[in-house]
Amino acid sequence: MVSYRYMFMNMQGMRDGTQDLSTQQVFARGFPVTPTQMTMEMHMLGIFYAPSDWVTLMLMGNYQSIEMDHRTRAGTPPRMMRGETFTTRGEDWGDTRLSALIKFYDQNRARAHFQLGVSAPTGSIDEEDPGTLPYAMQTGSGTWDLIFGPTYLKQYDYWSWGAQAIGMWRLGENDQDYSLGDHYSSTLWAAVPLTDAWSFSGRIGWMYSGAIEGSDSRLNPNVVPTAVPDFYERHRLDAAIGFNFYGQNGFLKGHRFAVEAALPIYEETGGPLLETDFWITAGWQKAF
Repeated sequence: MVSYRYMFMNMQGMRDGTQDLSTQQVFARGFPVTPTQMTMEMHMLGIFYAPSDWVTLMLMGNYQSIEMDHRTRAGTPPRMMRGETFTTRGEDWGDTRLSALIKFYDQNRARAHFQLGVSAPTGSIDEEDPGTLPYAMQTGSGTWDLIFGPTYLKQYDYWSWGAQAIGMWRLGENDQDYSLGDHYSSTLWAAVPLTDAWSFSGRIGWMYSGAIEGSDSRLNPNVVPTAVPDFYERHRLDAAIGFNFYGQNGFLKGHRFAVEAALPIYEETGGPLLETDFWITAGWQKAF
């Protein structure tokens, strides 16, 4: 199977813990610069190959484009300013994932598999515009990471449901003497067919990212909150709805298209960081 997915994410407004912060409140904490909005576009390509009924190999890569808007505090020294507001940009390939999906249960219209793999540090940790961009705008981790977790799917005549838990464990530090926090997520979903071709889905998801360990010496944590490693701890509970189309006839036969819109219903950060507003994912798959 081959797949392509496009994701657009918007983050706007600052948050510390579960409390919203105004721009002036961020300035009052001593930062001369604060982000106000970030958008990210990600293009994800996947190749899946099953050498047997019980093992599927998966290779996934992505390309990211990130923009972040900032505002400067009145009276900021000219050497630190590019105007009252400015935008920085980062764009490059992200890390590449190679995994095996190992099926360990397949009975009574229920299936379960375990994912085990690695994420290779093919993404960039040296994005500049013009100086080194903060951690949130780098497209890679710079480390080899271990990926693991189970997935379960149960099908009935008129609906189906599933659950998944995935972890990413960082293996050491990168060349800039830091490592992103470990990342864990879980999701519970249900899907209902509307016709032979169309189905509707809904899901609830939870994610946790740990604080960054170590620091990049090129970044000054006294200038902008996104340069502070401890702030990157994040808890989030999400809700999402989606529609899926599976081609039945003609040119579209065997092609699957999907779109999903999601937004957080709870979010907590480890310090002043941009809060998540929403994200949209659209994708295509074709099995052979």
